[in-house]
Amino acid sequence: MLKKTKKIYSAQVLDKQKTNTKQIKSKQTKTKQTQITSKNNLIINVLSTVKNYYNSIQNSIRINVYARAIYQLKHWPYKITSGDDVKHLIGIGKGIVDKIDTILKTGTLPIIKEKKLSIINNGDGNGSDGKHLNNLTNILGFGEKFIAKLKNDFAINTIADLENYIQSHKNNSQISLNRQQYIGIKWYTDLAQPIPRNEALAFYNKLLIAPSLITLINKYKLIFKLAGSFPSGKKSSKDIDILIATPKNSYITKEHVLRKIVKSIENIGNIRNMQQCQNNTDNTDNTGNKAPVIELSCGNTKFLGLMLSQTHTHTHTQTNKCIYRHVDMRLVTYESYPFARLYFCSGKQFNIILRSILKKKGYKLNEWGLFYEDSSSTVDLDLQDRKDIFRENKKTNNNSLSLSLSLSLSLTYEELEQYADRIEKKIFSLAEMDYKTYAERY
Repeated sequence: MLKKTKKIYSAQVLDKQKTNTKQIKSKQTKTKQTQITSKNNLIINVLSTVKNYYNSIQNSIRINVYARAIYQLKHWPYKITSGDDVKHLIGIGKGIVDKIDTILKTGTLPIIKEKKLSIINNGDGNGSDGKHLNNLTNILGFGEKFIAKLKNDFAINTIADLENYIQSHKNNSQISLNRQQYIGIKWYTDLAQPIPRNEALAFYNKLLIAPSLITLINKYKLIFKLAGSFPSGKKSSKDIDILIATPKNSYITKEHVLRKIVKSIENIGNIRNMQQCQNNTDNTDNTGNKAPVIELSCGNTKFLGLMLSQTHTHTHTQTNKCIYRHVDMRLVTYESYPFARLYFCSGKQFNIILRSILKKKGYKLNEWGLFYEDSSSTVDLDLQDRKDIFRENKKTNNNSLSLSLSLSLSLTYEELEQYADRIEKKIFSLAEMDYKTYAERY
């Protein structure tokens, strides 16, 4: 007994020693990482400032060049000592290499001084020397061209400018707003608030337990996934993205399942009359209640709109509110799910880079599948995976089971995710890229 106790104690001491060693190494790593981050962030901040300037003058070509470079530099784990360190990365051309060298030598770029820009200090590319322009950009339905028109033709640089103009030109406004833009202005206060991760998850879970939606899930073998930046672990997001899969294309095109899903959500009582929601007179319809869904567009595969979500406060003195959140829903078949998941759970620049690589190799990748560029025929990546994932042996012993039959089986979420994992890894292999986690794709 004593020996056993001593052995356990020794292990505890050893664990403590290991912990102390890890803590020392962790401090050393953090110090080294701080040095790396300081230099790299300077480069990212300067390039982000220039990108935002080009955004303000609607130069989309330069915006994309800088955005791709910034994405790559954010994911570069080593200290950048010269542009040559990263010139091999996709999206880092000679022009960016030269600019990196200039930043490392001078701490800035000539255009910063020429245009009298203030270097942002957040390293995320979302800041701007044109703060007011960014505010307008955040309004739903306001694209770059429309914002440029407001700025150049009407001297409107802020939301306040726009509201004042609309108020003072009620009868003779020269600005024509479409329905989406009007809704974007009306609910800007709601939509401008970041969506905390726990709120997005609560919203999603409330949908899935609604009896009317459960009926649709069972009937059409629907599988839901909270997509967008959520799987990457981000603490907040600008909208809520939901990816939905069903086995048969006829459910999508002939039975209009997405429309039925939206109708079901509109009728869900625990969204329309959520407990502990504080109604706001500015956020009500003609009946005095908030409409649970404001539809902007809805086709067979895509829904875009606003839905009520209950905010989550962390104090007993504050009352939770129902506010509108921007919600995107996409409906695809099981067959397309791996490609849709890859697209809708990855950042914009990652998608551009991956598609660019595959294009050079003769392939076309989109959210529906992988195709040969020259013939548009489908690249079959999943022959063996159908055997492993779609359980055809329950139906038949024929090893050459057709794709249509295998994909009509009722799958669990875990099975479809496993299938998507395998397809994704094959796509990365085809692109000769190391596999990237969700977090690494943003």
